[in-house]
Amino acid sequence: MKKIGIVSSFSDTCGNASYTRALAAGLFRRGYEVKIFDLRQDLMQGRGRYLKRLGDNLISEITEEVKQCDAVNIQWEYGLFGCTHSDIKNRILKLLKHLNKNLSVTLHRVDTYCDVKEPLKKLVRGRVVNALRGFKEQYHLYRRIGLTGEILAQISEKKGKAIVHSNKDYYSALSFGCNDKSDIIVHPLCFYEHHTRNENDLSVKRSLLERYRLSNDSIIIGLFGFITKYKNYETALRALALLPDIYKIIIVGGQHPVGIATEPNGADYIRKLNGLIRSLNLWGRVIYCGVPETDDEMVSYIRLCDHVVLPYNEVGQGGSGIAAVALENNLNVHLARNYCFLELKKFFNDSFKMFDISNEVELMQNIISLEQSPATVQPEWSYNIETNINTYLISMRLTDDKEKS
Repeated sequence: MKKIGIVSSFSDTCGNASYTRALAAGLFRRGYEVKIFDLRQDLMQGRGRYLKRLGDNLISEITEEVKQCDAVNIQWEYGLFGCTHSDIKNRILKLLKHLNKNLSVTLHRVDTYCDVKEPLKKLVRGRVVNALRGFKEQYHLYRRIGLTGEILAQISEKKGKAIVHSNKDYYSALSFGCNDKSDIIVHPLCFYEHHTRNENDLSVKRSLLERYRLSNDSIIIGLFGFITKYKNYETALRALALLPDIYKIIIVGGQHPVGIATEPNGADYIRKLNGLIRSLNLWGRVIYCGVPETDDEMVSYIRLCDHVVLPYNEVGQGGSGIAAVALENNLNVHLARNYCFLELKKFFNDSFKMFDISNEVELMQNIISLEQSPATVQPEWSYNIETNINTYLISMRLTDDKEKS
């Protein structure tokens, strides 16, 4: 039995960990031994000399142990490897330099350019503090882009493969000068087999309605993921205010763990949402359900919803794990028309409704239209969890490219 190593977060509550658990389960079903090298975020995000040393030691241990695997995949997301650029760079490059066989790296995001025009405009207008903040953000982005180039160079040198989640990121990766286009493989994020709503899901919904004392005819709209500013939940709340009272929103998520250090007194964005709930008089129609403790609990929430809404702003994301899980488990998904979700449409066609970013009226209209003409059958897709597993096996040279379906 061949042994596959996956370097990723695993025991934490985050999208990368959920994706890795689904990926490991799929590889195990195919008959492979899977060893997870957990990038423990309590160590990776450590500040201070002692905790940083523990994080560095963990990378050293992984670097040695991963040599025992027949093939290795690294789940690359910038913040997984540390909280400072120097730590992140040193750790990922150390890991890559010691890997010599059957290597693949999943790049969950590929940035290619910085834009200083907006900070310059703010500087000209005298908004010095905002301008300096913008220049700082672009400087950090510039360094991340440089590190992406070094990672892709290492992949090429090791004759490995890069996996990206969109055509946009494919061409972005090529712009770094990859010699062989076949070194980069495109496959959207996929987690589970397709699921059609059943009586068990309706039973779970009834339990939720009872728990929060909601009427039996309530129509549930779900918002999912850690509550951060770019999620743009204000649009969903404003759409709710335009809908009849039987419509309710559940927010499944909470403050991001990384954000607790920078906002120890609670997230300003959550306070802003609560203020909007008050001003729109939505008391009793918006329910905070907290952060799910398991992947199954998150999926259960998605399945019980009558609609799932992801109103995200454009922030350069390459893929969205929660969007993938929503499409696999709910027929009424509404996605904002940002670049990430436009790319998703190329893979999944008309499997979801789209609305312009921050257009609550269009979102409201889409929800009502699906209520009047609901989808009843999960569409057939060319991309799913099994084709995703095939992609990983090909990327690590564990199956012949001809076997790709």
